[in-house]
Amino acid sequence: MKAIQEETLELLEWPRLAAHLAGFASTTAGQRHCSALPLPDTALESQRLLAETTELLGLDGLTEGGLSFQGVADIAPTVVLCGKGGCADGESLLAVAGTLAAARRLRRLIEEAELRPVCSALVADLRTLPELEQRLHFCLEEGGLVADRASPPLEGLRRQLAAGRSERRERLQELMRRHAPLLQDTVISERNGRPVLALKAAAAGQVEGVVHDSSASGSTLFLEPQAVIPLGNRLRDLEAQERQEERQVLLALSGEVGAEAEALTHLQQVLVRLDAGLARARYGRWLGAVRPVLEADASTPFELRDLRHPLLIWQERREGGRAVVPVSVAVGPELRVVAITGPNTGGKTVTLKSMGLAEIA
Repeated sequence: MKAIQEETLELLEWPRLAAHLAGFASTTAGQRHCSALPLPDTALESQRLLAETTELLGLDGLTEGGLSFQGVADIAPTVVLCGKGGCADGESLLAVAGTLAAARRLRRLIEEAELRPVCSALVADLRTLPELEQRLHFCLEEGGLVADRASPPLEGLRRQLAAGRSERRERLQELMRRHAPLLQDTVISERNGRPVLALKAAAAGQVEGVVHDSSASGSTLFLEPQAVIPLGNRLRDLEAQERQEERQVLLALSGEVGAEAEALTHLQQVLVRLDAGLARARYGRWLGAVRPVLEADASTPFELRDLRHPLLIWQERREGGRAVVPVSVAVGPELRVVAITGPNTGGKTVTLKSMGLAEIA
C-alpha cells in the first residue's frame, strides 16, 4: 500500500509541490518538514491542518510586516547532544536562547483562544524557559564567546593574559627601538602563534632568540627574541587554562540545556508546525487559493470551481510560462462515472493531476 501511495505521489509531482511550499517556510527545520510533507492520516487531521493554516493566514495579515520567525533556529541537534551529556559550542547554545525568546514572542502573538483556538491550544503548554534563556545570555556574548562574568576563575585568567600580553608587547617595542638598524621593518609579526621581529639575515647571531621562519629570498629572518620567550611560554600556559575554563562553562550550560531536553524538543516541534502552517498559508495566498470545504465521507459529491494546477501557476509566474486555463469539475450524487474527453494536449492529464492534487492536498 505504501509503495502504491509513493508511486501515486510521484505521478502527481507531489515532491515538486512540496519543494515549492518549502520556499515559503521561514526556518531550516520548517523547510525540511515542508520538503518531506507527509499526507494527513485522517480526515480529522486534515481539518486540524486546515484550521491551523486559516488561523495563521489571518494573523499574518494582521501583523505588521507579517508573522516573523526571526531568531528561531534548528536547535534539535544541540538538544540531542546536550541530552546525551555532550558539550555544545557557544554559538549553538546562544541559538537555543534566541529560539526561546522567539518562541515566547510568537506565543504572545498567537495565543487568543476565541480567534485562534487551534493554534492557541498548540502553544498553550509551551515552556519557553526564561531562566535558562537569561542564564545563556549572561554567560555568552555575541558569536558564542564565553563572557568574563560567566566564571570568576576565567575572569582572573583573562586579566593575567591581558597584563602578560601588554608586558610582552612593551618588551618587543623596546627591543625594536634598541635593534632598529638590524631590522627589515618595525612591524611585530607572528609565526606559529609566537611574536617575531623581522631581522636582517646578515645580523643573525646579533640578537638572541629562536628563528621561526625566513622570507622566500632568505634575506629576512623571523626571530622571537629570547627576552620574551619565557613570558610567551607563560602566556601559552594561561591560554590553555583559559580554554579549559571556557569548556567547563560550556559544559555546565550544556548540562542545563540537557536537563530541559524534553521541553526544548516539544518547543522545536511546535515551532516547526507553526512555520509549516504559515508556509501553507503564504503559499496558498500566493497561488490565489481558496479554503476548501472538507467532508469526512469519501462518497460525498464534490465540486471544484476554476481549478488550476499549482505547478502550472508556478511556471506561469516564476518561469514565464503560459497562462493557466482553469477547469471546473462537478460530481453530483446522480453520477457514477465522469468521462474526460478531448484532443491530444487538450488538458486531460493536467485536469486529472489537478484533481488528484486537490484531493490529497
